[in-house]
Amino acid sequence: MIQMMNNWLFPVLLGFFLGSTGYILYRFYFKPIMKYKRIKRKIQKSLAPLATETLTTHKQVLGSLASEISSCYTNDLPVWFRLALTRRKEDPQAAAAHLLTLAKTKNPDHARRRIQQIEETLKITI
Repeated sequence: MIQMMNNWLFPVLLGFFLGSTGYILYRFYFKPIMKYKRIKRKIQKSLAPLATETLTTHKQVLGSLASEISSCYTNDLPVWFRLALTRRKEDPQAAAAHLLTLAKTKNPDHARRRIQQIEETLKITI
């Protein structure tokens, strides 16, 4: 009976360890990074029509995207990924500030300049 229990104990403990390690990696590393990249894509898609349309319809969307990316960067991303963003010269906090300013901008020339600054700080192309 003891021999049979020893045969099952190691695979069960190994499965538990691998499952919990996988969950921790997914929950605390992969999920926040995927969330950050999803928010960047949403910003990129929302800035594309601004080149031809007015800003009045997009003000609320831009403000919510600014708070989303700022919150994701501050609260969700692991430290090593924030350091990687710094090395890549991506600055989500500055992009959030530019998004908020863009939401309040009325002059089309100033809006284009803000869009270029957002592109530079997030390393995206529109």
